[in-house]
Amino acid sequence: GDALLLYRSIEQDADLPLSGKLVAILAAFYQRRRELADDNACRCQACTRIGALELKMIVHRGPVMETHIAGFHALAGIPVIEAHRLLKNAVFARRYLLATAAAEPLLTDLPDWPRSRLKEAMDDGSTLDVVAYGFEPDDLPRMASSRRLPRPVKRACDLCHKVGQGLKDLGPA
Repeated sequence: GDALLLYRSIEQDADLPLSGKLVAILAAFYQRRRELADDNACRCQACTRIGALELKMIVHRGPVMETHIAGFHALAGIPVIEAHRLLKNAVFARRYLLATAAAEPLLTDLPDWPRSRLKEAMDDGSTLDVVAYGFEPDDLPRMASSRRLPRPVKRACDLCHKVGQGLKDLGPA
């Protein structure tokens, strides 16, 4: 699977809750997924599976070092390694928010989602205390609709794409 690392410096706002922002990210993802699935006329495998896309979120907290190498911005440190290792965890759910004990104080105003406390094993033999929160996309707040192509325009774009693909599959004349 793919992963995206988002981070925020919390030096000045060390106790600022993140729950609202995390819920908004989840809500926006699932709303956009629904819009893309509803407006899709393409029958290719990738497009027909849009509605099955899920999001798993890891929330961790700790000191990191920011580096700039050859124009790239990177983070380094034990918390970055731990967050990366938590992507491979023992949670058997299609979607969840997994928070470490270090990050849990920032999640004080999460909705009343079902949760499980776990210990995740690290490669060095240590463990991290985590909380896995389950949620359903339909229980997330509705966001303002993203900009979409009108349905007839979208269908025309899909049709042109399919015709082009069909012609390409036929090969040279």
